[in-house]
Amino acid sequence: MNSGKGFAGDDLLTEILRRLPCKSAARFRCVSKRFLSILTNPIFLRRHRFHLHPPATALFLFRRASPHFTYLDLISLSPHHHKNNSTLDQLSKFHKNEEEIINIHSCKGLMCVHTFINPRVENKSVGSQNRIYVYNPLTFESRLIPRLNTKELMYNIIGVYMVFEPLSDYYNVVCAWERVIIGNNDGFRNPNERDIIMFSFYSSKTGDWSASRAVLLIRKLDVEFQQGVVWNGNVHWFGSRRKLVCLDVGKECFNTMPEPLEFGAMRFWYFGESGGGLYLIGNRDGLMSLDVLELDEDYIEWTVKHRVDLSSFLQTIWFKAAVWTPQHQNRWNENEMYFILGFNVLCFVDCGDGSEKLVISVGDKIVLYDINGMEIEEIAKINPLKTTMVKRDVFEFKWFQVHQLIKTQVSL
Repeated sequence: MNSGKGFAGDDLLTEILRRLPCKSAARFRCVSKRFLSILTNPIFLRRHRFHLHPPATALFLFRRASPHFTYLDLISLSPHHHKNNSTLDQLSKFHKNEEEIINIHSCKGLMCVHTFINPRVENKSVGSQNRIYVYNPLTFESRLIPRLNTKELMYNIIGVYMVFEPLSDYYNVVCAWERVIIGNNDGFRNPNERDIIMFSFYSSKTGDWSASRAVLLIRKLDVEFQQGVVWNGNVHWFGSRRKLVCLDVGKECFNTMPEPLEFGAMRFWYFGESGGGLYLIGNRDGLMSLDVLELDEDYIEWTVKHRVDLSSFLQTIWFKAAVWTPQHQNRWNENEMYFILGFNVLCFVDCGDGSEKLVISVGDKIVLYDINGMEIEEIAKINPLKTTMVKRDVFEFKWFQVHQLIKTQVSL
């Protein structure tokens, strides 16, 4: 009887500990040997991580090339998750005749939707034409949050970012913005001149915006501000000029991020979070294998978690491509092959059951590559769009235009 009660007590304690944040769970290890045994059990660690970081069930694709060309689609990652047109219909409501979606950011199941009102419809200052919505694609609930509170009458929003943890009932929105100076002509600027990026934080707990003391001096072109990556409660950016930036939301300061080995010699395809890890995916010049790099929680170093050989997969598609002739084999190298095929890594997905997958786009096809099983499955095909743009550009998506759909019941 005592043994049975002991097992029942362990089950109850395990269920309680499973709901703790990562840092709290780590501190509780020193409470007793019983706590240490439970908190270091591999089964507990896997379930704890799954509870805090549920896997994505689908992907949103969003691309805005112009006010008249916006692509929005939903792609299922799981055979048990069917495409829900209601989710897309609700999201499309943000894109109206007088209001267009500028960008979307997602974090742990919640989305930020940044829209802009056509100035010909509302004759207001630049700042007042911006609107920010918070949206839960699972419950279809949405709300318009208050306008950014700043002393500047005219400002330009560079990016909005959702910061949310599933264990919390509240969320934050981070807004990166800059002053608009009348008469300033970017065409005559020094190309090395840095921009002054300011930040404001919105809290759903207080319902107000607060100005942050964090200020970033950087060239906007050096960082991909369209899609900040939230990890450990902080916002991270990566840019085409190999700039890594980390905003500590709690301390309102910028933290130093380490550079991976051979950072300058690699071409990077993806930067994002999944399953509680922060990942960079790239390849060295001339190689058809991808290095999946993971950053440790202390921001000390990047380590190679996987080295994925895609040579057979890419060559098979290459040989089937209409542009291929036997002469091309010696004329084009691997980097040109990536370009011709329209190759991109859209997402790294930690499925929570020990398996990890890459979502890859090649031309008009999107495939799921199982890293452990080395299996490939086509999960979607991008339909042609009526546009004057080049066909390859229409089909091509980058990692910052893809958003993970994760289930959360939090109320807005």
